[in-house]
Amino acid sequence: MKTILWIQSEDTLGNDTFVIDGVVSESNDSPEQQEAFSELTKASQNVRLSPNNRREYHNKLGSSLQTNIANDNNTYYLQGVFEEKDERGRNIPFMFLIYECTSLEYAINQLTEIASDLNYHFRNADLDLLNRFVEKWGRPSGHTLSEIIKNFTFPISIIIIIIVIIWILKN
Repeated sequence: MKTILWIQSEDTLGNDTFVIDGVVSESNDSPEQQEAFSELTKASQNVRLSPNNRREYHNKLGSSLQTNIANDNNTYYLQGVFEEKDERGRNIPFMFLIYECTSLEYAINQLTEIASDLNYHFRNADLDLLNRFVEKWGRPSGHTLSEIIKNFTFPISIIIIIIVIIWILKN
């Protein structure tokens, strides 16, 4: 799995933080960080342009979380701000990209875990919103009993009808 997290610096002269596949770096001049940032901006543009992706912008409940939720080839992109503030009193922005991910719930859990390790946290309103997204779109499909029943009801019905027809024709 490949993950990229970018967090803007807390001060204007500081370096931004990158976490690439779990490795933390605060140097902005490496080719790896430049490539990672390029991937983030490309993902942001692709999500916004694709009509097949779910895009949500919410400024409700005190949330400024902007989520561009894509599941093309199991890739998720999220951007927003953390509760922590920079030197000018603004919430610190982030961009997060995760590849080869099976659900939005897992993507959000990964982002939350990485951010927490770096002492960054979501505001309560943003956490509420993320939980709503997970309820709406984000659980791995096919894993709940109701989804399994829903997925197999039609094929099982067809098989039963075929068996009944064969039984009637033989009698």
